[in-house]
Amino acid sequence: MPPSSIPPEQRPTIASALPTPTYAAGGSWSITCSARIRASLAVVVGATLDTSTYPAWNAFCPSATVDGGFSSAKLPAAVCPPPPGLDPKLAAGTLLTLDAHLGPGDASSRNQTALCVSCLEQFTADEEGGAGSGRVGVRLAWRTRDGGLMNRVLRAERVQEFVEDGDGGVEYACWETFHGLLAPVVKMMVGTSLLWGFGAWMDGLKEYTEKFASNAAPP
Repeated sequence: MPPSSIPPEQRPTIASALPTPTYAAGGSWSITCSARIRASLAVVVGATLDTSTYPAWNAFCPSATVDGGFSSAKLPAAVCPPPPGLDPKLAAGTLLTLDAHLGPGDASSRNQTALCVSCLEQFTADEEGGAGSGRVGVRLAWRTRDGGLMNRVLRAERVQEFVEDGDGGVEYACWETFHGLLAPVVKMMVGTSLLWGFGAWMDGLKEYTEKFASNAAPP
């Protein structure tokens, strides 16, 4: 479950460093946010894993290139098979490059980041101390790729958790933790832009998947 310091339906905010699957505790700082999404777990997770949908909803990272390592055998049961119209392209071990825009409507303010999917797993919420009775969740994390001088002075890992809310929807929580000597510099230079980006990602995912679910529902 997401750390208790992330309340429900929280707009993106800068917070103390939170643990992530690869780096555990430590780090310099985190960005956190959360939302309630009125769509099924399969739809919300499926859209996040299907990078071909990003141009339709993801103003922060409208382009994602899969560089290798994908295996459908590593997908969680929640998206096996995926909902019609969604084609997951990310799984544990997948290499990808995100093209991030650092401001609304400014295609020139972008940053390409090489990442590796470090975690994609299904879990049961009450097994990890969460409320509810056997609510299914999916945890997705990616981190900056190993290698090179930059990785020695700046590392980051982003976690997205999706948990059934018991009413046909999903509780979404996201946090990214930054590590290394340059982490405070990133916070100072582009912290505000990243807050916008995380909000654009979360809001876009919510709007897209709720519309997707509505269109897929029988009349």
